[in-house]
Amino acid sequence: MLDVLERSGAPVAHLRLELTETAMLDSVEDCVLKMEQLHAHGVRFSLDDFGTGYASLTYLKRLRSTS
Repeated sequence: MLDVLERSGAPVAHLRLELTETAMLDSVEDCVLKMEQLHAHGVRFSLDDFGTGYASLTYLKRLRSTS
């Protein structure tokens, strides 16, 4: 994804990816790793529908601030 962002020339600071709770729960560790890599390049994140399924506040502790 980073290569696509670079080629597009779009300002990464204006990009915010929205993640759903279920997308995160499929593979929390993999999701966190990818989020950290993208965040290091300026991408920000929003969580959607958090708490509507199986997630709890303990999952939020595993994430660094990416907003």
